[in-house]
Amino acid sequence: MRRFLAVLIAVGALSALSLSPASAGRVDPPGRQSNDCVHPSGVNFNELFSVPEQFWNVICADVSAGEQWRPTGAWTFAEAADAIYPPGYVPLNANPIDDWLAKVVTIKMVIDGGTSREKTYFYSAAQAVRTDVRISDINPNFPTWPTAFLMPRMGPLSPGHHTHQLIVVLSAEQCDGLTLDGCAPAGENPAFNVRATEVTTPEIDHH
Repeated sequence: MRRFLAVLIAVGALSALSLSPASAGRVDPPGRQSNDCVHPSGVNFNELFSVPEQFWNVICADVSAGEQWRPTGAWTFAEAADAIYPPGYVPLNANPIDDWLAKVVTIKMVIDGGTSREKTYFYSAAQAVRTDVRISDINPNFPTWPTAFLMPRMGPLSPGHHTHQLIVVLSAEQCDGLTLDGCAPAGENPAFNVRATEVTTPEIDHH
């Protein structure tokens, strides 16, 4: 089983935090000059990653026409000292996250797949991946696993219905070191199921 996680996984231990659903989501409505996507743990994605773009994920599903935005997915790994692998697997790097980075051929982003508007974009790991933040930085109840966050910066979308999907293309099998079956095959590995939203042009709040 692959350890390729959408940010939704980080919500798994939130019951212990006794948070209100109203505490999560986009604090500043789309159309304002600032964007604040807040996880139910209270962590602000924009502040954590120091980026101004809107996030499109399972927490903040609203996207404004004319604004740049970032999809969000994550892949977690064991620490090098704790890594376990299935028989016969030999990583290129002792640190599982570095092993993964060495095998990433490209990050593929598909917008409106299967429609006449389908567009595909390709990014290098350096362009699309952040490894300086761990999944526990978003939800402190989650293990402090090294994490590769996929969050390429995307151009504005037109108003209307849109979908997107992130896909990681690997040059060879890669195992995360967390479990014996935590391996992803060479080739295309979707980060999450296809996500959909209605892109709108909201009224600008000048206050």
